[in-house]
Amino acid sequence: MNKEIKISIEEILTESEIKDIAKEELRDALNQDAERVISNMAHNIAVYYIDSILTDEQKQLLKGKVTEKINEISLFHILRTEDYWNKTSSVGQKILEDAVRENKALFNKKVLEIVNNLSTYDIVNLIKGDLELRYKEPENI
Repeated sequence: MNKEIKISIEEILTESEIKDIAKEELRDALNQDAERVISNMAHNIAVYYIDSILTDEQKQLLKGKVTEKINEISLFHILRTEDYWNKTSSVGQKILEDAVRENKALFNKKVLEIVNNLSTYDIVNLIKGDLELRYKEPENI
């Protein structure tokens, strides 16, 4: 048997008491973590303000810019490694690197399979190609 009890705060407390409790709770929250509370309040005010002043035309412009930027995404944006300019690798690059690490045994098996199936002809051509690249005469410019 499931019984519910519904209580209306307005029936128990006066408007003044509710305000006093709200003020006390806010004071307690500020005393515990003032920076976070104030930061959240500022963020909410800024978001509300921006939402209230954006015109329909500006909203459409924003949507258009999002579509434009999505269409500009390239392989570089998805698979970008950490370097001097990019302090961290992209999420796509991290996923790729994790997948490679997780499949190391499979890669090793596949490489051994390929190497073991190389013909003498393949080996000679690989060596020949490598030597040509290493000892290629510089082109006259």
